Amino acid sequence: MKKLICILLILAFSSGVWAYNKANPGAGKKRFIYKHVIFIGVDGLGAFHRNTETPNIDRLFVKDGASTCVAEAVKPTISGENWTSIMTGVLPYYHKVGNNNIGSRAYTMADKYPTVFGLVEKAFPGAVMGSFVDWPPLNTGVADDFPGIEKFSTGCDREADVCAKAEAFIREKKPVFAFVYFGNPDHMGHAGGYLNEPYYEAVRAMDGYVGRVIAAVEEAGMADDTLILLTTDHGGVKDGGHGGNTDEEVFVFFGARGKTVIKGSDLGHMYTRDLPAVVCYAMGIKGNPLWDSFLPDGLFEEYPRPRARKAARKSEKHKAVPAPAADSPEGLFSFIDRSRLRCAFSFDGSLEDLAGNYKAEFTGEEKYGPGMFGKAVWVNVKNFVTLPEMKFGKDSFTISMWLNAKDFGVNQPTIFSNKDWRSGYNTGFILASVGVFKFNLGNGSDARCDYMYNMPYDFPGRWTNVILSADREKGTVRVYINFEEAGADTLSAALRDLSFDSGLPFTIGCDGSGKTVSSMDFLADDLLVFDGAFGPEDVERLKKYYLPKERQKGRRGPVI
Repeated sequence: MKKLICILLILAFSSGVWAYNKANPGAGKKRFIYKHVIFIGVDGLGAFHRNTETPNIDRLFVKDGASTCVAEAVKPTISGENWTSIMTGVLPYYHKVGNNNIGSRAYTMADKYPTVFGLVEKAFPGAVMGSFVDWPPLNTGVADDFPGIEKFSTGCDREADVCAKAEAFIREKKPVFAFVYFGNPDHMGHAGGYLNEPYYEAVRAMDGYVGRVIAAVEEAGMADDTLILLTTDHGGVKDGGHGGNTDEEVFVFFGARGKTVIKGSDLGHMYTRDLPAVVCYAMGIKGNPLWDSFLPDGLFEEYPRPRARKAARKSEKHKAVPAPAADSPEGLFSFIDRSRLRCAFSFDGSLEDLAGNYKAEFTGEEKYGPGMFGKAVWVNVKNFVTLPEMKFGKDSFTISMWLNAKDFGVNQPTIFSNKDWRSGYNTGFILASVGVFKFNLGNGSDARCDYMYNMPYDFPGRWTNVILSADREKGTVRVYINFEEAGADTLSAALRDLSFDSGLPFTIGCDGSGKTVSSMDFLADDLLVFDGAFGPEDVERLKKYYLPKERQKGRRGPVI
């Protein structure tokens, strides 16, 4: 009897193991740990290799590896934002790197959001690593400076030098991790447009370099122990641009090749910022619990069903509540220096200025919807609010406003402006949406500035407060988003003493000319303009007005 019971238990256990392994193929295999990872980055590749001959990519990553052509880049589809997200596994809102600052300083968020270099260094102190690029800002603003890391930076037309340096380094040093970057496809896309023969020629040349890098891995005797990854930061459009939200710009190639990579596997939809999770899993090292980086499904034989990515947070339904009377103890005037207040438009069903100083006019159909508090005004390029008498000149000022948009809009739409936005060189200033907040100021001829400030990851469909503060004495422009500083920039000498006025009216929802073709529908609420530049203490007082404890708990407004 005991023998029969034992036989039955063994059969039941074996049946359970068989069923589990059938449902999870590869689950019973011992995990393989890679000793080396080589990451090849190609700027501006999109998924356009499919349109020309790329035998190395096709053989190494599509046939003998795992790949997808719908890996999703971060928005905006700009190089600085995307390469840093690829290296850190977090969105630009968190790593705070963009094209406007990537080459001006070392990476500043490494303690909270380390790069792949940092994670490898932490696991293997003094590890031999390399970064070989033909866009130097990557080595200045993303690649860390560790004792074991070797860097090589050169110009955008020197891919051959990058390849040669990387080949020699791989053969001689056998690095634990190396980043090899080729930027010429993007350079050619900007010069003459994507999706044409000069661009494809650059892609074919890059494919040759990819073959040489992988040959170096094989010649170094590292092939069995090396995971090779290839991806890009964005695609592009025919006229030579990128940064928008079209499929051609957003959805790109991601490929992996290694001993345990499932050959011919289609990884489907994933994110380029999943790369750090892939690297860390492959090398058996600890990742960053704060990142938004996940192992793609169907990548490794022994781990076909990775932990699922958390579903994107849905926009919370916001029920607008009345704002307290401005002159009440809980009202606006109790939290600000009223002597500095130039105007206060609550847009609560009318264009009344609570400060009583300015008259607003509406072009198009005057419509209101549910606001952050009470009601808010709907604006776009055909229906917009103007303040004809609002001037800024050479004085310091601060603008605060709430907005709620369903998407990022197209063609860099206006949030507020007093300039003709058909050229960034035109006089006046603008705050626009390009997947980030963009501040532009022009002098009317040969000088302009374009500063970028990352939006919250869940900007579309949620109320967002933006504060723009211009300190003319210091020559700085500072932006706060949801009452946290998003960035500060210093105006150039050509713009520092320039009047911010253009002769066109200050406008919400459209540029000052009223003729722009850019478009974004959004609700605008609580436009406040102050004399003088705001500092942190001023921002904190405004935050206390909008977000007291009872509102943060949901009794009188949303958590932002």
